[in-house]
Amino acid sequence: MVLHIFDFDGTLYKKDSMLDFIRLVHSSKLKYYLINFMFIPTFLLRLLNLISFETYKSRFIKMHFKGVNRNLLNDFSKVFKSRFSDSLFPGVKDF
Repeated sequence: MVLHIFDFDGTLYKKDSMLDFIRLVHSSKLKYYLINFMFIPTFLLRLLNLISFETYKSRFIKMHFKGVNRNLLNDFSKVFKSRFSDSLFPGVKDF
């Protein structure tokens, strides 16, 4: 499965939409923080400029969405829109 994610922070959404969406997808804060903890080696590789930003972001997304199917992501996107609509700029809410 190929997953296309568009992150429009500052254009459509007032905050970091990707992090808010990832927090929504994870059933517990513990899981969210454990995955971020496991991501530290990749973060360090990026910090040392040993991997590209594209590789860094790709690994981050893969780690957080591993095992989540397309239908579930679709459901979460609808929940995200309703739950976080206050963070969307006015014209986006009708989309």
